[in-house]
Amino acid sequence: MYYSLLLLITVAAIGTPRPASPPVPVRATDADTAHYEILADTLRVRFPFEFEIPEHKTLYLLGERIRTARFTSAPGGTLYLNGIAVMPRFKCKPDTIHLTDEQYLRLYGNAPYFQELLSRGATPTLAGRAYIDARGCLRSALSSVYREARAAGLDMTESSRAAHRALGDLDTLGLVDHERPSHSSWNWLSLTWAGMMSEDAIQFGDWVPPATVPSMPTEEQKARHVLQMHRLLGTGSSSIWYIIDCSGTAQFGTPESVAQAQRQLDLARATGEITSGILSPGTIKEIVGEDRPILLYGREKHGGPHGALAN
Repeated sequence: MYYSLLLLITVAAIGTPRPASPPVPVRATDADTAHYEILADTLRVRFPFEFEIPEHKTLYLLGERIRTARFTSAPGGTLYLNGIAVMPRFKCKPDTIHLTDEQYLRLYGNAPYFQELLSRGATPTLAGRAYIDARGCLRSALSSVYREARAAGLDMTESSRAAHRALGDLDTLGLVDHERPSHSSWNWLSLTWAGMMSEDAIQFGDWVPPATVPSMPTEEQKARHVLQMHRLLGTGSSSIWYIIDCSGTAQFGTPESVAQAQRQLDLARATGEITSGILSPGTIKEIVGEDRPILLYGREKHGGPHGALAN
């Protein structure tokens, strides 16, 4: 599902000769031109660089369906797609939430571990914070199993299954409802917390924390990225879904995978049910508007769940 754009570019460049690409659209104003010779291609990229995405192709950026892709840049600086940093890539962080005793009771009042903490004399706020910390520790322990499996040579799917198998032993506090089904797929694990109604997802990943100050891409790297995105989403008759969210980048285009993704979104919008499939629960929640990412660096996302992205 997840692909390296650099790999895609390399494969395209060294494979069999292809027909000449259609002219790349450019804006004529307020833009410098980066001109590079890369293998057989001549890349002419002028910023702002903008193209329409046809109906049979789909781009989701932090949960937003993008119809017009607009790249902006400054020489030696960040490359933005519709106002969101893509080179160097944005990094999401969770919301900082401050809740009252009543809100903790409403949210976690049915959770057995939360109830146990209350019975020991903890206030709802202290019990709620301890309950959240305990869930975080379980997430970290499952992630450690995943990383160890990856280090041992297993692929992402098998590593997620290893974490899934360890769930029962690691859940020493009874945080998970083991009577309800849990699932693992690709690089995530779906489960239901005890006392909660809906499923939640733990997203794994071969992720290395970025440097404090992310290194800036070269102009050539930005030109490659822009042209590759245009080839995938601006031209051709094949259906492509391209998703950029907090967990990474996903790309698929077979009729079966596209139909499955659409069914997952349709059901979530109609009933609120988050099903297992090609889209992870976290991705579904971003798209249907339940979760709104916050960015560590890059530009903020303005507006509501379905609002416009900042430019």
